[in-house]
Amino acid sequence: MDYFDNGRFEGVELDVMQGNQGRKINKSGKWEFEKLSDQTFRLTLRNDDGTVWTGKFKVLDQNHIHNIDMNYVAERVN
Repeated sequence: MDYFDNGRFEGVELDVMQGNQGRKINKSGKWEFEKLSDQTFRLTLRNDDGTVWTGKFKVLDQNHIHNIDMNYVAERVN
């Protein structure tokens, strides 16, 4: 996904739910960032199709964040 300064996001992801596993799905919508503390934040994605996803994250270092809700570490990619 590309996240833009105007609060929009768009891109293609591999779907893993709703019978579409492994299928590439176009996604776009609005993102919202909420700072919870110096090291934690909440990210909400409101897809143009009406679905909403939210997650709580902790910053581990400049290249890694921990998804607290789903218990996995995401690594920055360029």
